[in-house]
Amino acid sequence: MLCSTIIPTVNRPSLERAVKSVLEQDLNSGLHEIIVVNDSGQPLPEVKWLKSPQITVVNTNRCERSVACNVGAAISRGKYLKILHDDDYLLPGALRALIDVAEATGCYWVYGAINRVDNNDTFISVDRPDIEGNVLSVLVGGECLHPAASLINRQAFFEVGGFDRQLKVREDFDLQSRLALLSDFGRTDHLVANVRVGEQGSTTDWSRVTQEHRQVREKTLSAAGALPRLYASVESDVFERGHACRSILFSAVLNYKAGRFFTGCSRLLTLIRLTKLYPLKWGFWQGLKDRSHWHSVEKQREEAHYAEHYSSSSTPPIAKPVEFVSPNSKPEVDMVLENPKQRLN
Repeated sequence: MLCSTIIPTVNRPSLERAVKSVLEQDLNSGLHEIIVVNDSGQPLPEVKWLKSPQITVVNTNRCERSVACNVGAAISRGKYLKILHDDDYLLPGALRALIDVAEATGCYWVYGAINRVDNNDTFISVDRPDIEGNVLSVLVGGECLHPAASLINRQAFFEVGGFDRQLKVREDFDLQSRLALLSDFGRTDHLVANVRVGEQGSTTDWSRVTQEHRQVREKTLSAAGALPRLYASVESDVFERGHACRSILFSAVLNYKAGRFFTGCSRLLTLIRLTKLYPLKWGFWQGLKDRSHWHSVEKQREEAHYAEHYSSSSTPPIAKPVEFVSPNSKPEVDMVLENPKQRLN
């Protein structure tokens, strides 16, 4: 088995579109399985796609995304894992493009570009990060790759212990941080998915994001072998060196405030080793002051989009696709977003 696509679901109407977008991928059915993990506590509706021999349905009823994904991975048979949330869907050729990169590079995590859309599938922006290789500094600096854009080596997934069930909203960020400690990341320019973004209609508990993000950062910086890999990841990139220093400085301050003085001192020592004489270069200061791409660009785009298209008193409905419309029939809207390094120009 080449690939296992895992779709954790809370039984939203958009599940049908997600499943059918995976069924339409150009992979031989004997090489590709689809595991739908029903975590809603309610039975799935009787629909035709449930009868596909490619599809396995398992019920967890825990309402915990990380647990649902781990259960799906546990029964999977593919060399690679594709995680797809039930309100996102794949675009044509997505799996083939990702698998080709994974096979060519041997990277544990590979990813492509995504269209960001709202609840009604209206286009907001394209996210095409231009990062690859040793990306640990980029992750420590606050960036995160969306699971819908990504393909994961199954053996490596189990090697690092899968998703951390203690995390409710940043389990994907934590997983890619642990994998970045072990392997380079690969990428493709191919648009692989449409991803629903925005807090309205989301099942994510956004009040936990900041807390869990900091928790993952501390866990990553304290991991065995993290510092040598971090130093190597900024060796030839002044901007990313400054960006990583920003996060480590915040880590030191927060640890001191929490009374963890030894950890705070350790972070300051890491900061000194990273800084060296690079403050003499303007790019370092650009990275030091720059927030994550989501905070500085995408969050503002999402908020502006929802404010423009929907009144503040109404919540845009979740798209309810009764009849599936193939992504092949929709014009592909494409634009290249700047990546953090390009902001220096």
